Amino acid sequence: MRKALLTLMLFVVLACSGAPPLKLPFTIEPQTPRKTDIGKKGVITLTSGNFDIIYSKNAVSRFAAKEMAEALSGVFGVTLKAAAKPSGKKYQICLGDAALAKKLGIDPRKFDRDGFVIRTSGNKILIIGNDHPGKDPYRYAYGVGDRGERGTLFGAYDFLERFAKVRYFFPGKIGTCTPRAAKLEIPEINIYDRPDFIQRRFNDYNYGQMPIKRFEGWDGRLNNLRNRKETFEIPNCHGLSYLGYVQRFAKSHPEYFLLKKDGTRHDGSVIVQPSNAYGHVCYSSGIKQEIIKDAVSFFKKESPKVRGVLNRRGMSSWGMHSVTLPFFNIMLNDCSGICHCKECWKEFSKGPQATSNFLWKFFNDISYEVKKAGVPGYLTTMAYGEYRLVPDMKIADNLLVMLAMRGPWNEYLPENQKKDMELLKKWYAKLGQKTWLWTYPGKYYGHMPGIPHTTPRALASFIKKARPYIFGLYIECESDVLIFNYLTYYIFGKIAWYPGLDVEELLEDHAKSFYGPAAAPMKAFFDTIEKKWQQIAANVVETAEGPKTIYPSELVLWTKIYSPQEIKKLGNYFDQAEKLAARDKIFLERVRFIRKEFYGAILKEAAKFTEMNDAARAWRFAMGEFKGKGAPGKGDWAAAPAFHLAGMAGKVTEVQTVVKALYDAENFYFRFECEEPEMANIMAEKRAHDGRVWDDSDVELFLSPDGSRDRYYQIMVNAKGSYADVIWKSAADFRWQSKAKVSAGTLPGKGWYAEIILPRSSMPKAMPEGMLAEFTRQRVLKNVKFSTTYYAWSPFARKFGDINRFGVLLFKPEKEINVIRNSDMDPKLMRGNWQISKKACKDNKFFVTGGSSVCLTQNEPSSYVVQSVRGLKPDTDYEVSFFAKMVNVKKLTDKASGFYLRLDFGNGKPAYFPRKPAQLDGSCPWTGFKFAVRTPKDLKADKSYIIFTLRKASGTVWLDNVKICEVGKKGGKTAK
Repeated sequence: MRKALLTLMLFVVLACSGAPPLKLPFTIEPQTPRKTDIGKKGVITLTSGNFDIIYSKNAVSRFAAKEMAEALSGVFGVTLKAAAKPSGKKYQICLGDAALAKKLGIDPRKFDRDGFVIRTSGNKILIIGNDHPGKDPYRYAYGVGDRGERGTLFGAYDFLERFAKVRYFFPGKIGTCTPRAAKLEIPEINIYDRPDFIQRRFNDYNYGQMPIKRFEGWDGRLNNLRNRKETFEIPNCHGLSYLGYVQRFAKSHPEYFLLKKDGTRHDGSVIVQPSNAYGHVCYSSGIKQEIIKDAVSFFKKESPKVRGVLNRRGMSSWGMHSVTLPFFNIMLNDCSGICHCKECWKEFSKGPQATSNFLWKFFNDISYEVKKAGVPGYLTTMAYGEYRLVPDMKIADNLLVMLAMRGPWNEYLPENQKKDMELLKKWYAKLGQKTWLWTYPGKYYGHMPGIPHTTPRALASFIKKARPYIFGLYIECESDVLIFNYLTYYIFGKIAWYPGLDVEELLEDHAKSFYGPAAAPMKAFFDTIEKKWQQIAANVVETAEGPKTIYPSELVLWTKIYSPQEIKKLGNYFDQAEKLAARDKIFLERVRFIRKEFYGAILKEAAKFTEMNDAARAWRFAMGEFKGKGAPGKGDWAAAPAFHLAGMAGKVTEVQTVVKALYDAENFYFRFECEEPEMANIMAEKRAHDGRVWDDSDVELFLSPDGSRDRYYQIMVNAKGSYADVIWKSAADFRWQSKAKVSAGTLPGKGWYAEIILPRSSMPKAMPEGMLAEFTRQRVLKNVKFSTTYYAWSPFARKFGDINRFGVLLFKPEKEINVIRNSDMDPKLMRGNWQISKKACKDNKFFVTGGSSVCLTQNEPSSYVVQSVRGLKPDTDYEVSFFAKMVNVKKLTDKASGFYLRLDFGNGKPAYFPRKPAQLDGSCPWTGFKFAVRTPKDLKADKSYIIFTLRKASGTVWLDNVKICEVGKKGGKTAK
């Protein structure tokens, strides 16, 4: 009997015989060719009331009938319902009718997995596949392992698409096309169809920290089903991180964990990458025997308590291994690397090929031992990172290998794609059979937020190239805006089912079906954004964590790729589309929806860039001039201007970091003073020049003296005084020699410091006013849990080296007369300057400048901070500015509720920001606000004051860097 479904009976035989499995537990190629016999004339005419939708006993047919009824209700404009029995002498759409199938000589058990038949017979249309009797498709739309076959459901979708022209682009009213018809002429049908790939997986979530913006009507389960996602998943993702090895062995067997170069172990005690929490194994240690015992126990179907296995939440569970299929994943934890123990280093030191050989021997040893135990089951791992290279040994026949490769987006890089395809072919030859792929067409790291990354052509092109060597693939297609992926999901569902389809025909059909009369400009829009993403994604490097895209700078993105002219051009497409679709409500609604979700996201990010660029340019602070000889001394540093670093991207500031900066004609001088209460647990080691100091607790200096935003100079210094210097353009260039003098030491009872004397001659000549700069700190500790690893000077920074968000270090202080006293909210200077309400407080955990802020929390009726303003002039223009961070501010009343500023002139006519009654609410990171105001002629300077209030609202607001600066006497209106 030919069966493409999992032949689990094989394992029973193997278990009884003690013989090892010799082949895959499923057929990787379809066993039955497609058949598409469709007559030219209608033999059944369906109208709104002349047919029944009949389901059989199993859950799949019931759900298929529900989907059929919903779609045809839309087509005929009536409400249809499915039933278990026919209502009379009507046409019948029979879903999963085994008796009728048998009568027609159809045996679904012989179908390939996920296959189905559609056949007309008399007054009946039979749609049937091999269905799991009890697993409801909707409930099991997600999950690892065997989620149950659902051939009848896939057949129902095929029927609706072929004969009713229904299109499932994304769930919800807008994304589902059900073109109205008075009747459907159904010809004579004899169809057998099945997928070419048994593995067809995509994701609608992300593995990192990037939040996803969803949309109303989204239903991920329906999206999975309607795009024919695979019905079983072979677990294969860093399986060793799901067994609780840190909890089980870190204390009793420290030798089980990877030995780092500094002599410490990767035992979960030091977390730089999130994956570090689960530990990294030593490949020459006794952990190998523990893995073997775990695998054998799993295949024996023992409780995880027998071996003490714990999942990532510390609960007794087989985790990702707890599936309905006999697969046990032994892939290394993410970011695993080189072990420096004597036995491991002996192999790793020989180079990349020897490294790959050594790691594959590790996988093979485990597989052979499990095989000897005579238990039925397969082990799985990826070829990934240091072990992507094909090893010089035979792969155990009970070890299934999945290859990680960049995939679709390498279509933009022919040389990279050629190398990847050559590697795939080598793995195909090594394994003697097809493999399956893990690919990366997604914005995993959250770069380029708000920019659509819809790339259907690249996806289809790649799949067609890989087809001869694979039985499926996973596309890891994370996004910050879920709707960006709708066309990617749709095209993937079609091409992964049948790679022979023409993507251009699919895209043409999409444009006409979805946008109707507006098809041409909307297709032009999608063609344009795909080409633009090609420009963005056409640069990649391979890392231990997989392939990473090197994205263009925001400056390039918003001045060249998505320049104002290009953004206007995209807007014109929507203007044309709305005019063309004006007479058809549903098409117009779709155009406007895509305009809002796609084009609106682009506009929002473009505005953010403009606003951020203006704010970053205004982030200007002066260095001090060093007039001494040699190096600055204690007194020089005490008098130098101080810059405070805060938790990057608005995270809590757990430790204080102060940077002081001086200059003279020859050098720049910098001193970092780092508070560190955990000096005993600090991670840092003496390293050679340009060694990996970025793995340690370190401080980093970024400079662009000439103001160029195409590159910057970087110096990294760890707590031991080791340093690296590098120029960053599109990648790191360590050939730069700064000739800096670097030192570091401890601050007794406080922490540590680092000093840098940097010759000005080592870099381009600085701008007359100053230079672009950023200061950062990385905190790395062992055996200590803490929240914030990264700190930065610029409040706009998202990551280290974010040059468009650098501040400006000035050589001379700018003349700025700020009438606000203690604008930085320094706690030492609060008395006599600021008055705060009882529920307001001084805060050094979140701030922008000066190391502190004022925090306003919900208080009935209000929480406030106020200062009497002295020095205002009548009939004069001022700019009022401040920074605020808001978290979950919710208005509790419709009147005067939320966060706002009041500037009172003593004449009974104050100015408000924002204007009443539009008080601020919601959440925002540290954001610079500013507005212009002209003081009235009848100003009462002795009675003027400024007050920031959180009134009749819940939530929290932090306030910092408040300024009121005169900008002249011309223009503007008198404040009212």
